[in-house]
Amino acid sequence: MSFSFAMYYHPDYQKRYGKCRICHQGIENGAKIMVGTGYFHRHLVRNHNHYDCWLEIVMARAKDWFFEFDYKPRRMAPEKKAELNRLRAKRYYINQKGGDANEVLVKVTDLEKRIALVKAR
Repeated sequence: MSFSFAMYYHPDYQKRYGKCRICHQGIENGAKIMVGTGYFHRHLVRNHNHYDCWLEIVMARAKDWFFEFDYKPRRMAPEKKAELNRLRAKRYYINQKGGDANEVLVKVTDLEKRIALVKAR
C-alpha cells in the first residue's frame, strides 16, 4: 500500500487557485496537486502546485543539500590515537581522584588544551 501526500484538484471549491505556483500553468480537473499552507501578514495563504513540479523542486533542493560537501572520513594515526587515549584517561583519573578543586581545575584545563592540540595535528 503506497501513500501520497498529494491531493486531487477539485475546481468547484478551489476556483481561485487554478494555477501552479512553480510553472504558472493551469491545473486540470482531477490532477494531483500539492497544497502548501503558511502565514503571510496574519493571513493563511495556500499555494497549489502540480505534484510533478513540486517533486522536481524538492529533488533539486535535496541534491543541493546532500551533495554540497564531499564526505571525507577522518583517519587518525595509531600513535595519535594512543596519545589521545592516554590524555583522556589521565583527565578521567584526575577528576575521579578529587582533592583541591583549584588544583584539579588547573590540571584538567591543561589536559584539555593538550587534547585539543593532539586533535588539531
